[in-house]
Amino acid sequence: KETNPIGYFYSHLKQNAKRRGKDFKLTIEEFKQFCEETNYIELKGKTVKSASIDRIDPTKGYEIGNIQILSLSDNSKKMHQDNADDCPF
Repeated sequence: KETNPIGYFYSHLKQNAKRRGKDFKLTIEEFKQFCEETNYIELKGKTVKSASIDRIDPTKGYEIGNIQILSLSDNSKKMHQDNADDCPF
């Protein structure tokens, strides 16, 4: 993690996508460029204002044109809005 943070977080993102059944077409080179352009590694964390990777279109997988940075709080809100139609309440 400390010696290769981009590789570590790329692998983690890819494993989570697989576990959740989401397509993953993002290459390590694309992820590295994304991290450099967005400062993702420095902004990532566990607080509500920390950066997370969001799929812009939740019906699509992880690919370079479908990811963006959102705060953990905003990403959670978006997830609940996207799933509102599935909620029986």
